[in-house]
Amino acid sequence: MADIGRRLAQTQSDWRIAEQNNQSPHTTHDHVKRIFRKYGVSSRSALMALWLGKGLISNNNP
Repeated sequence: MADIGRRLAQTQSDWRIAEQNNQSPHTTHDHVKRIFRKYGVSSRSALMALWLGKGLISNNNP
């Protein structure tokens, strides 16, 4: 899931993440939902704000 988290931080779509991980977009979407649940958020923007605030990612993430 760390790879999916890194790609989320790069603002990649579920479809693009799935393609790069050689998995179904449905599988990727399920992973994304689990990440949201783990951090108690319901959107990518809320997740990114939380991660930025905790120092887990930086504004200049490649």
